[in-house]
Order: sequence, then structure tokens, then C-alpha cells
Amino acid sequence: MKNKSFVALRKLPHPILRLVCFHHAGGSASAYNIWKDHIDPSVEIYSLQLPGRETRIDESLGVTMDEIQQDLLDDFFQLSNLPFIFFGHSLGGFVAYELAKRIYLTKSLLPCHLIIAAIRAPHVCLRTTIAHHLNDEQFLDELNKYEAIPQELVQQEEFRSFFLPIIKSDFAVSENYIYTTPFALDCNITSITGNEDHSCSSTDSAAWKQYTTQQFCHHVLEGNHFFIKSNFYHLKTIVNNIIRSELLKIDY
Repeated sequence: MKNKSFVALRKLPHPILRLVCFHHAGGSASAYNIWKDHIDPSVEIYSLQLPGRETRIDESLGVTMDEIQQDLLDDFFQLSNLPFIFFGHSLGGFVAYELAKRIYLTKSLLPCHLIIAAIRAPHVCLRTTIAHHLNDEQFLDELNKYEAIPQELVQQEEFRSFFLPIIKSDFAVSENYIYTTPFALDCNITSITGNEDHSCSSTDSAAWKQYTTQQFCHHVLEGNHFFIKSNFYHLKTIVNNIIRSELLKIDY
């Protein structure tokens, strides 16, 4: 059976650890293509592909966390059984955490490490306008605050007709994902935020500490919401250090 949800960016003949990356709102599996050239070569890398984009372009978008999680659990269990690390950026942080929780509740498995970038802890109130209900022009005004999409692209009809519904749908999932009581996982968590991210403060990011019973670490890097691109050098250093630390714990 073809794995729809997880795209192999780097497969290894005898892997001992797997890194699974989860993309931001409006993103796709290819957002992490560059990682295969910069992340520790001893791990294999997979990237999330949500419906409605790239290889899943003909599938309906999900507008709730339950909807987008429907295929993830089965598709994750299609992968060979290896110790794994989850990395999630923005919406991807929520998706990674929720999948980790469901894997644990289903088979009592946990990631070695959960890395959350540029997103508030689920019980923390939104700092931004709830955008997915806005009309297109208002939504684009909010989107511009993330400084991720060139203005010349935003003005193109193809972007507005094809990509805007995808981004709006993903925003709906993210903005509606709220916990009143944190569900703590028995695995290490690292949270990372940019010091100029208008949507996620250092305090918002550090609140992920309540979601682990193990070690917690928090980093603040130079950059805005997309510091994972603008400050990739420092981010990859953090990720590679985590990978090497977790590799030392694996008996192989």
C-alpha cells in the first residue's frame, strides 16, 4: 500500500533513527527537501504530505485536526519500526504533537524527541487575529505579517485561486486547535521560536514544558516566523545536536 502521508526524503539501507518533519500551514513535503543535505547522514528523513497539495493534490483538504489525522496514524505504522524524532514547524508542530499523542494512546510508542518550532503551546491563547473566517483581502493582510510570500506572487490569480484555499484551511486547523489541560508525553521536548515572530512569543513557546514529563529545552533564535529558513544554520545545529544526543541512547 502506498504511503500517502509521509514522503521519503532520504532512505538508508540500514537506518537506526528516523526524523519525520511536519510542514507549516500552506506548506508541503518539499518544504524540507534541503534538510537531506544538512542533517546528520546516519538518520533517514521523511516529510509530511497533507491532502490537497503536491502528490495529494486531488484529495480534499482537512479543516479540523481530526480530519487531517485520519490517515496519519495508519501511514505512520506503514513505516518500518525505528526509533524516531518528530520536528514540526508552525501548524506542523501541532500535527506532530497530536500524532505523537495518538501513537502513544494506540501502541504505547513515543518519539525519542519532539521538536516544536514557531507555535504556541495548545493551551495558550492566540496572539493574532483569527484569520480563517476573514475574506480574501483581509486574510492576505494577515498573511503578509508572516513575511513569507512575495507580494508579486500574492497578486497572481493562480495563487489566490489555488493556494489561498489551502492556506486558509490549514489556518482553520491551527486556530481551532486548543487544549484546556495539557496532555504530557513521556518524551523529551525542545521548543524553538524566533525573536521577531509576531504570532508566537518566547513565553508561548516555552509553555510546551507542560507537555512533557521528561527533559525540556527552549531556544530563541534570530528571525521571524520563518526563522527555519532565514536562520537555518543555527536551527540545523540544534536539530543535529538533538539527533546525536538521541543516537547515543540507542542500543544498536
